[in-house]
Amino acid sequence: LFTADTEKAGEFYRALFGWEYNELPVGHDAEGTESFYAMATKNGVDVAAIAPLPIREGHAAEYCQGVTTSLIERDLLRRKTELLGGLQRTDSTAEPERYRSLQRELVELEAERRRVRGD
Repeated sequence: LFTADTEKAGEFYRALFGWEYNELPVGHDAEGTESFYAMATKNGVDVAAIAPLPIREGHAAEYCQGVTTSLIERDLLRRKTELLGGLQRTDSTAEPERYRSLQRELVELEAERRRVRGD
């Protein structure tokens, strides 16, 4: 779990789930400060890790935009895979309208992907 405030997140999840934490070093951030993450455990079993957002001060919007774009691209890829599978299973001679429809959807999906990426 990435968060802007690991201490508050730790308190929240401790109260909610009864998690305990072991703090472990991650390395150094962009400013050279040592960074840590907390491994959350419940009944001796690792259940989650809580870490600071991997961003520099003042760059939260860029980070969020990158994460959002990545999620949208993954969904578009999933949809493309489904459409390609449908296209492979469709006989273009027996079902020409369905075949053309799937091709149109693929073209529209590619145009959407390019808009998201800014291509």
